[in-house]
Amino acid sequence: MPMRRKLSPHETSPSSFEPLCRMLKKRRAAKTMLFVYLFVQALDILLFVFTIVAFATGEMETAGFVVGVVFCALLTVPTVALIFCMRGIGKKIRALEGESGQKIRVRRRFERDILACERWLNGMHREGDALAYADLGAGRFFFIRAESATVFYRIGSKPADAPVPPEFTEGGRFTEICASERRFILKTELADPPLSPSYEGELNRALKIKSRAASFLVGYGVIFGVLAALIISFLVSYSVTEKFDLAMVIVFSVLLSLFFIPLIPGILRYKRVARTVKPLEGACDNPFAALSPSFSPKELEKLKKEKKYVKKIRFFWLTAPDLCERWLEKMEGQGWNLAWMGKFGGSFHFIKGEPRRIKYFVDYHDGEAEYYSLHKDNGWTLVYSARPISVWSHGYVEQPPVFYNDPQILTRHAKALALVTPICSALLNGADAVFFVMSRFAKGTTFFWVSGLILLPYIAFLGWLTQRCIRYYLRVRAAIKNIKYKM
Repeated sequence: MPMRRKLSPHETSPSSFEPLCRMLKKRRAAKTMLFVYLFVQALDILLFVFTIVAFATGEMETAGFVVGVVFCALLTVPTVALIFCMRGIGKKIRALEGESGQKIRVRRRFERDILACERWLNGMHREGDALAYADLGAGRFFFIRAESATVFYRIGSKPADAPVPPEFTEGGRFTEICASERRFILKTELADPPLSPSYEGELNRALKIKSRAASFLVGYGVIFGVLAALIISFLVSYSVTEKFDLAMVIVFSVLLSLFFIPLIPGILRYKRVARTVKPLEGACDNPFAALSPSFSPKELEKLKKEKKYVKKIRFFWLTAPDLCERWLEKMEGQGWNLAWMGKFGGSFHFIKGEPRRIKYFVDYHDGEAEYYSLHKDNGWTLVYSARPISVWSHGYVEQPPVFYNDPQILTRHAKALALVTPICSALLNGADAVFFVMSRFAKGTTFFWVSGLILLPYIAFLGWLTQRCIRYYLRVRAAIKNIKYKM
């Protein structure tokens, strides 16, 4: 392979990469066509195997067998031609890289692990390939030949269509490489610059994706619960009536397979984002994880025996955070001091102590960098944080303190709960009604009544959850209107 020469400044413009880009597009088109032909070839091979079996058993004449062999051979020709075409394009790309001193590397999902992408860029520069610019929307990185050196790249976030913050490039700290709508890339020779871009924006995006993936999995868990209840009711009715309905078994099998197919990518996406969030949290050095307990297991066991420790489970407190705030304040008044909350926010751990007057507040936020320091400076203590939710506490003597937040964000989340929960409940209840109607036409009516008895508590729970979310939204709207009226 020929050595790539170093480039002069006028040869590092985006237009100078056009010949290499065209060759890469040709290779990508050839690769796509090859995948299509390989899929067709696989089907043809399967058909050819059946042809051989039919010919060997005497169920196919010689003419049909010859036609099958010729058809398989004809499909093989374009596949082999595409393979040689891709090899030729690859040789041309390597020759062009050697002549022009350029490289193009595609990393379409680089935003899934920003830290790994930065390490990759640092390694490329150490090998003598400096980043010239990048098309961050397409995930393409353009490199030029340069001196091997230890350089540190940083990928930062910024508001949409905003310029790169000038404080990073002032004083020669960083050199701007490129910028897109929401991201930018800088490089520096300083191992520990005094001021560098924060990973707050990337962490905020990753946590939002993680939250959506978790909501998706929870929703599918609810649907699986409905289907499992229906299958149990079917089995119970079969054991009572001893009448087997094949149509219902087929319906349930099809539904389970249809709901199971999207579940696999949902689980993979959640695990991938979870692996991304953890290193970003460490790089940000922020309090987004739940506050850990300050008691050892032996101390907790001793407190349990002395009846000075209690754990309360509240899985659905986010559907009405204001009620949770009053409940926590009531527990503090009774001498049960909140020590910490569980990792997922569903458990509350209390230690028996002196009654205290503490104001709690559950806030929603967009994750700005100065959010936590602002409220801590005002005397609030962070109890729990899992974006976009934070739980704060503040002790007082006479008048409870006021938590200064954005009413629009609070209203938006309350409105989302009040809209999404009834819609999901209506869809699930509609599905239950369809199953009830279908079960009515089954053999006997046992399945109809058994499924109704099993799903009735579930339907009642959905109704309770719906009215809880709607009433919370109405309370939030009334409180904000009252504040505006007083102002």
